[in-house]
Amino acid sequence: MSSLKSIAVFGATGDLGPYLVDALLESKAFSTVKVLTRSESFEEKPEKFNDLKARGVQVTALDLADEDAVTEALQGIDAVVSSIGGSVLASQLVWVKAAARAGVKRFIPSEFGINSQKAVGPVFETKRAVQEEIVKNGLEYTLLFVSLFADETVIPLFGFDVKEGSARLVGDSSVPLTLTYRKDIASFIVEILKNPSVSRNKALQVKSLQTSFDEIIERFKAVGTPLKVSRLTEAEAQEIIDANPNTVTSFYFMLLIKAAHGDMYFDTVDNDLFPNVKPSGLDVAVQEAIESAKQL
Repeated sequence: MSSLKSIAVFGATGDLGPYLVDALLESKAFSTVKVLTRSESFEEKPEKFNDLKARGVQVTALDLADEDAVTEALQGIDAVVSSIGGSVLASQLVWVKAAARAGVKRFIPSEFGINSQKAVGPVFETKRAVQEEIVKNGLEYTLLFVSLFADETVIPLFGFDVKEGSARLVGDSSVPLTLTYRKDIASFIVEILKNPSVSRNKALQVKSLQTSFDEIIERFKAVGTPLKVSRLTEAEAQEIIDANPNTVTSFYFMLLIKAAHGDMYFDTVDNDLFPNVKPSGLDVAVQEAIESAKQL
């Protein structure tokens, strides 16, 4: 298959979406970059979408639960990339059906975390349901697993309070950890779209770097910003989760427990399929955390 030229993005203003749109535009490899968003989102933050329009992005605001409306919006689109968050993952079931009706060739669903084909939990069940829907509707796909976002790991929610000079670790902090920067994820997606045959109907694991929470602590020390470390057992972290269910805090503690179990580590990766992507190293995240702390 030749390069996919017209790309539609769901979740363009979320955590990963802005990096993706930037990379698509900067590559100059695509004839169309289109953003589909809820009408309510467009009304809430028109400045963001007007900025996208000024940069040459086509923006369509609509009812994303309306399969017919989404089908119409996807006419002429070669590939869909979804970067929506966990709370609305099931919305993709409608978008997959619409994409198939519109003649879309490739659907890249919102994965961008640990390997959902191996993980346990409601979020991963939803992701697998979307995968099944893609296959059922005859669309090509690429699943991209990246473990944790490198630039969202050295942050207070993960226990790294650089401003206060402290770090809170959970369980065994020497366990290997895979991290991927959002900018690198966007670069991998661009390469997938430019060379679709390489990743057709594949589940891929990629990374920016391999490290551990202990190594991150040592790196801060090496650059002159030592952090005072406190520790929680997994049982203590689980108590916090149980006391604060369905919150951002409980979500991050859940990730920390999974990290201590090795669930955030990829023993094999597929970076060699994308030689044009040159990922950043750990120092980037460390320096960004230090600079962000100075601005607080």
